[in-house]
Amino acid sequence: MLLPTILDHPKYEFAYGVEDHHTGDIHSQKEFRDGDKVLGEYSLHEADGTVRIVKYTADKHSGFNAVVTYVQPNKENVVSIVAKTQKSA
Repeated sequence: MLLPTILDHPKYEFAYGVEDHHTGDIHSQKEFRDGDKVLGEYSLHEADGTVRIVKYTADKHSGFNAVVTYVQPNKENVVSIVAKTQKSA
């Protein structure tokens, strides 16, 4: 009989952020995994001031899916791009 290991059902959660106004490096990420389901989000500030936000999910049935949103400072327009990858066989 094999004993279950953490690899049988991986589960974790993490988050971090960097905000260095001296260098302009501003980004963050958070992710949650329970078994084969992953939910996450990351954001970063581009050199032109635009903020890129990526929200993603992944699982063995749907593959990797992401929605990328670009937010420009002091503007109301937001552009979103949806990306989906094919699940590998």
